[in-house]
This record gives sequence, C-alpha cells and structure tokens, in this order.
Amino acid sequence: MEIFKSIEQVLNHINGIVWGPPLLILLVGTGVYFTFKLKLLQIFKLPLAIYFQKMMKSMMKMQREMYQVLRHFALLYQQL
Repeated sequence: MEIFKSIEQVLNHINGIVWGPPLLILLVGTGVYFTFKLKLLQIFKLPLAIYFQKMMKSMMKMQREMYQVLRHFALLYQQL
C-alpha cells in the first residue's frame, strides 16, 4: 500500500507541473502564433462560417422533411 501512495504523490507532482502555468502559457502562445501565422483567419472567415452553419441547418431540415415524405410513400406502397 505504501508504494501506491508514493506513486500517487509522484503523479500528483507531475500533474501539477504539466497542467500548471507552463501548459497554459504554451496553449495561449500557440493560439496567438497560429492566429497571426494564418493571417487572422478566425476573424475574417467567421461570417462565412456562420453562413455555412445556417445553410447546413436548413439542408438538414429539408432532408428530414424529404425523409418523412418518402416514409409516407413507402408505407403507402407496402399497403398496396
């Protein structure tokens, strides 16, 4: 049992180092780097992404409606 406690302490220490400020700095720095490397792609393409999302939602709605119509025809066909 004593070995498990020591392993847990070592893992907790490593966890504190890995998930601490160095990782946060690395993540934020990487985000800023790629934002400027990709020429502010997130900002300039946001309207296009919102439009695409709305278009996909309308297409999915239309597809569900078409499926319902086809389902009714399939039920009718089975009855014949």
